Amino acid sequence: MNRMIRIKLLAVVVLMWSGLAQADENPVCSEPGNMCCYASDYNYNLPSAIANCCAVGDSVKKFVFMDNQDSKVDGQDVPIQLCSNLNLYILHKLKAPSKDDWPPIPSGEKRFPPLFKGENLENVVIAGDGEIDGRNNTWMGDKDCGDYSGKVRPIMMDLQGSKNLLVKSITLSHGPGFNLHVEHSRGGVEIEDVTVNTHHNGSKSSCNLDGMDISGDDISIKDSEVRSRDDCIAVKANSSNVRISNVTCHNGHGLSIGSVAMNSVVKDVEIENVTVMDSHFGLRIKMQKYANGKVENIKFKDSLVKRISSNPILIKTDYHNDHCDDPGSSKCDKNARSSIENVTYKKISVHGGEIDLNCKYADVCTVKLRKLHCKDGATISCKDVDVDGECSCD
Repeated sequence: MNRMIRIKLLAVVVLMWSGLAQADENPVCSEPGNMCCYASDYNYNLPSAIANCCAVGDSVKKFVFMDNQDSKVDGQDVPIQLCSNLNLYILHKLKAPSKDDWPPIPSGEKRFPPLFKGENLENVVIAGDGEIDGRNNTWMGDKDCGDYSGKVRPIMMDLQGSKNLLVKSITLSHGPGFNLHVEHSRGGVEIEDVTVNTHHNGSKSSCNLDGMDISGDDISIKDSEVRSRDDCIAVKANSSNVRISNVTCHNGHGLSIGSVAMNSVVKDVEIENVTVMDSHFGLRIKMQKYANGKVENIKFKDSLVKRISSNPILIKTDYHNDHCDDPGSSKCDKNARSSIENVTYKKISVHGGEIDLNCKYADVCTVKLRKLHCKDGATISCKDVDVDGECSCD
């Protein structure tokens, strides 16, 4: 039995017992080598429960329960540091500090510290039917995203370099910045039955309220729903072996590959049975201009795109490049071109809008169109694209 299956089975067993208040009533807590920490034992301070469990070291299996009632995080406890071999169960509503209580940006950095932080974690479960509320209404004005003079609002859950990570059944709501940020994965990352809602009543601007941003190797996202103000899910640079299925995206900028930055690669990505609706874009590939990047072996299939205000399907090879946007930058090579190879759209139902496949700044761009169903006046345009089949809808 592989490690991720063991973690999943353990998660199910623990959740069956998570309503029990005392450690001696929970069978996993009495097993040798295990340690349980309950927020109720720390005056309902979840960060204290996590810190005390993590203090015993990575060799011990740790089970932390947010039990019995809702709670709020104090600014002094941010960021909440996670550790390896941790099973964290969010069973109620956890409120983040307000903007005024959030700790300041560390010296030399541009972004406020995240609410949850994990680096190089292994064998971690974050699960439960509870909610983490980022309270973005305290960060943004009634009609705008908030002015922070170039400083960046905090990430809700920032997990870097994870291996064997399961995020399951939690809700992330009202994040002040990116919501679920899982970057530089080392394999075995699964995100399942997760709900993200970045709703904000203010500006119509995206405010960079991404739902999920992922990068690295061997990542699965399934059975989830995202209401975002920017990317629903973004598969970032240097990613491979990514599977996304049974996901619904509302609002925002749809589901994106990229943006693919300078000298980076995204390959072997399969996206199936997704629905993107009421959004600015649908299914999108973003290549930075002059990036010398690569996108290879991408499959979109068995999906629905409807009520899109801009492009339901888009390949864009001139996405903004910070180095080249600066006229004085020495890092911009305007002779550099990217490549997009073996991108497949199969059994995609598009309701309205213009499908725009434009590879002007790519040396190679090969696309397969199979059973692309255009309805409600949807059209298609192909520029500088080598299309296997015709540039047309079935």
